[in-house]
Amino acid sequence: MVLEILSIFSINFLSFLFFPIFTHNDKIIVKLGVGPRSRGVFRMMQKNYKIGELAKLFKISTDTLRFYEKEELLIPKRESNGYRMYSIFDIWKLNVINTMKSLGVELKDIKVFLNDRSVQNEKEILELELDYLEDKIKHLEYQKIELTNRLNLLNDATNNTTYNEVQIEVLQNRKIIYLDYEFTNDNEIDLAFSSLSQRFDDIIYFFNRDFGMILPIEKVLSGKYNEYRRGFLIVDDNMEKYDTTIDAGKYLIFRHRGPYENIDTAYSKILAFAKSNNLELSSEVIERYLIDRNQTSRPDEYLTEIQIAILNE
Repeated sequence: MVLEILSIFSINFLSFLFFPIFTHNDKIIVKLGVGPRSRGVFRMMQKNYKIGELAKLFKISTDTLRFYEKEELLIPKRESNGYRMYSIFDIWKLNVINTMKSLGVELKDIKVFLNDRSVQNEKEILELELDYLEDKIKHLEYQKIELTNRLNLLNDATNNTTYNEVQIEVLQNRKIIYLDYEFTNDNEIDLAFSSLSQRFDDIIYFFNRDFGMILPIEKVLSGKYNEYRRGFLIVDDNMEKYDTTIDAGKYLIFRHRGPYENIDTAYSKILAFAKSNNLELSSEVIERYLIDRNQTSRPDEYLTEIQIAILNE
C-alpha cells in the first residue's frame, strides 16, 4: 500500500507502525517502499500539528476534530498557550477513525477499538474491511455492466439505419422494475426515472438508462400520446430484484427519430400497418427512450422506440 504522507493519509491500520521512522531537525522522516528491492522514498513530516494544519492535511473541518476530542476519540496534547498539538500517533488514530467510519463502524465501537487494541481486534477490522471491499467490487462490476450495456445501446441506436419505418421483431422476455403513476410531462417522467434508479440501494441502477414508459392503446387511438400510466427500467437477466417481466413475443417496432412532438406521425404509420395486415395489438404500448434530452441537447438526435405486442401471430 502506497503511503502518501504529504497529502492523503490512506494507510492501513497497522501499516504506519512498520515503516522505518527517523528524526532530523525536529521533523519525522518516514521511509516508504520498504522491501528487498526497494531503494526507498523518503518523506518528511512534522512531529506535531496544530488543529488547522491537521484539518487541512486530512481535508476535514476543525469542528470535526473538536467533535472527536469531545467524544474522547482523539485527544491532543495542549501546549502552555492552550493550543492543541497532534502527534504522529494521533495521525494514525485519525486514519483508523476515517477508515472505520467508511466501513460503517459506529463511533462508540471505534472508541472501544482505539482504547483496547489487540491482534484479534485488528483481525476483525481487517475482515470487515475485506467484506467492504468485496461489496464495492460487486457494485463496480454491476456499474461496469450497466455502462457497457448503455454504450452498446447507444451504438445500436446510432448505427441502426431502420428509422421511421414499421418492423416486426421477436423480442425476448425482459425483467423490469416499474412505477405506477399517471405521467403527463417531461418533468414527471424524469422524476419517475430518478425514483426507479434509487429503488434498490444494494444494486447499482444509477447508470442504467434503459428506461421507458407504458401507455394504454386507447390513449394512442385517441391521440393522447403523453398520458402514461407506468414508468419502467429494464434490468439485466442476472438481477435478482425486479418487479415483473415484459413478455417475449412478436412486436411491432417503430424507431422514431427526432422531436417527440412529432410522435403522432409514428403512431399513424404503426396503426395503418396493423390495420392493413389485420394485426391484433396488445392493450399496452411501450416507449423506450434510447436517446432523449438526458443524452443530447439536439432534438433531431432523439430516438424513441415504440413497441406493441402482436396478439394474433
